[in-house]
Amino acid sequence: MNIISDTLAGRVSSDLENARLCTAPITSLIPDVLSQIFEHVCSTPASISLDEIAVSALDLSRVCRSWRSLALSQPSLWSSLSWGRKDENMYADTRWYPAADKRHVQLWQLYLSRSRQAALDISLFLYKQDDVKLREHLLDYVFKEQHRLQGLRLYCRETTVPYGKKYILNDAPRLKILKILVTSCNLIRPPVRLDESITVDTSRLSKLQILTLCGNVFILNEMGVFDSLQFVRFWPNKIDVGDSSMSHELALPLSSSVLLSFLHCVPHIQELSFIIDLATTLPITPPRLVLRHLNMLILDMNTRGSEILDSLLGNLYIPAMETLILRFYGDSSSGDRRWRWNTGAVLESVRSLILEWRRPEGEMPDLIHDENLRSLLQCTPALKSLDINAEWISPQTLSLLTLAHEPSENVVNNLCPKLEALSLLNVNRIVSYQNIVDLISSRFLRTQGGLENPKFPGLKDVFIRLRVVENENDAEGPELEDIEPICSFIKEGLQLNAMCF
Repeated sequence: MNIISDTLAGRVSSDLENARLCTAPITSLIPDVLSQIFEHVCSTPASISLDEIAVSALDLSRVCRSWRSLALSQPSLWSSLSWGRKDENMYADTRWYPAADKRHVQLWQLYLSRSRQAALDISLFLYKQDDVKLREHLLDYVFKEQHRLQGLRLYCRETTVPYGKKYILNDAPRLKILKILVTSCNLIRPPVRLDESITVDTSRLSKLQILTLCGNVFILNEMGVFDSLQFVRFWPNKIDVGDSSMSHELALPLSSSVLLSFLHCVPHIQELSFIIDLATTLPITPPRLVLRHLNMLILDMNTRGSEILDSLLGNLYIPAMETLILRFYGDSSSGDRRWRWNTGAVLESVRSLILEWRRPEGEMPDLIHDENLRSLLQCTPALKSLDINAEWISPQTLSLLTLAHEPSENVVNNLCPKLEALSLLNVNRIVSYQNIVDLISSRFLRTQGGLENPKFPGLKDVFIRLRVVENENDAEGPELEDIEPICSFIKEGLQLNAMCF
């Protein structure tokens, strides 16, 4: 019996010892595993600004001698860097932003020296508070090392770019992400001097996937084919090239013809934002250009006529387009004000539509916009979300959007029967509470026995900013949320955000 007990005790002791060894704390990791951990920790770019200093690679290198050695042997840990306070709104008041100091410059130089020849991912947020020599130093380095760039994001004002310096991006074969925003202090957007802008030669950027060029950016040379380009935003200012030797190059992509030419170069484009200044129409020449991957189209139109847009869409086939954003800034003299859609079938797949109108100060509101709106919405039967920001919203507009249910009410003329979200923003024209109640009531699907119509879910979200009166005597009424049947709709699930002035 003792022999058996001793044997069992020995086995248990041996098993416990093995278990102890298996659960012993790990005092070190093999370099390959530790390198992967370092890469994960440093996956977020280092940030150097007075608001935030986040330098993970530097922190790791200070732990011990072996970690320092390993961190210094991985240049990629030091090659992603963001400089300055992160704020893409360069029209914000930056007078109180603090200036960079010597410590920031030293960190910047340390990171770049340790990155060696690794591909660079750089973000620069430049402000006038920083010393001009410092801004010049940062820009000079980036454009000198552009052959290493994999990502570049540059945000600044025109007064921030060192005067008289020429910065040309024309040798960045690795570049995948390019975002340049050089804002002008003058919102009227007059032509700016070439030496106040950044020049980009797109013919040498064949690997681009994301491209944003806004403000004082001069586009040199015509574009080649970009098979990898997926996201594009073009909003450059007018550039006065004067007697420059580059005056024969592409000045600005601000016409529908240039846009169409560009679309031939980006077969895999998914999102596009573009500004059109010139009121020129295109001949419709079959076959249409097929853009199978384009999901979102944003057009800023400095002309109000539909013929330009209609002729552009007539040359395109966009089967996957779900979001369309149209912003109109031009005056009524810049184009035909009455819309005629001859190629509206290209909009049949649109699920979300955002419309914004801005008229020049002093111009009278356009009285035929309701007719234009009807002609556009007739082309979007699949629409689920509609957002209108225009001062011409009127009782007639709300009536246009109100669904008819009885045969005697012209049900066939109903617009956007699948609409689920509606936003109306306007502070100039006056509508009545009854106009809004009728519109919401016609589109909100009341549940019956907990079941909803699976084909048409009905209106679910409403956002309203309107001038509203209770009656013809211009008397103010109660809160919209307290009016029946709106109050009952809210209890049944309607999301209402209303501010009635």
